[in-house]
Amino acid sequence: MRPMTLPSLVLLAACAPDAGETLLVVGHDSELDDPSAQRGMSTFTTIQDAIDAASSGDTVSVPAGTYTEDVTMKSGVNVDGAGSAETYIVGTVTFTGAIADTTLSDLSLVDATWYATRTRYTTNGVTVEGGYATLDGVGLYYFNLGVYANAADSVALSNVTLGYNWYGAYSANSDSFEMYNSLVGSNPAGGVAVSGGQGAKIIHNDFIANSFSATAAYLVGAVALADADSAYDWVVANNIITSNYYGLDLY
Repeated sequence: MRPMTLPSLVLLAACAPDAGETLLVVGHDSELDDPSAQRGMSTFTTIQDAIDAASSGDTVSVPAGTYTEDVTMKSGVNVDGAGSAETYIVGTVTFTGAIADTTLSDLSLVDATWYATRTRYTTNGVTVEGGYATLDGVGLYYFNLGVYANAADSVALSNVTLGYNWYGAYSANSDSFEMYNSLVGSNPAGGVAVSGGQGAKIIHNDFIANSFSATAAYLVGAVALADADSAYDWVVANNIITSNYYGLDLY
């Protein structure tokens, strides 16, 4: 089965996983360029089975293909696809209280309801409930919130693409929210919204045509900040922001 084709809001990036064992997913929808790559690796039929079997420092390798499942990350275990235009998860990813570096990289997520019926904004793509999460080279499409961080210790996004979600990303009361070198476009309510917490850094990103369905309401525009306590650093710098309802909304 060939990977699906999505609109052209795509950035590609390489991510070097931490040292440790590599666990390989060989589900029926995956595509292995070289089946011999399985030699010497533990293999699993779903991403979640591989994560459950992994230990901190291990990497779950997800070849090109389409995987229909909801995934819950494990602290210290990295999940690495073959590229955001090659590996697709039709479903959601949840980080809950990770106490070590935990990275999702080089794949795309698509809302399962949109995939089945073309109905958008039914669920959140990546949810971070406390703890730490890193996304590198990840695309998120057609979700309610592409990324939702709630009281997280640290959320770091780099080289991500947030397209056609209601909000691209929304962080509430997180200690640290950072986004670099990413593309945020065509999200009708807003691009990135950060409410409360201990600062944010939003640097070297492109924001194009966000909030086209918004009004002058709570947290709209390309970048929206609310309850930004001046005791912490809030940095929005070196971004390209064009054709949004607001460029920067300081609520």
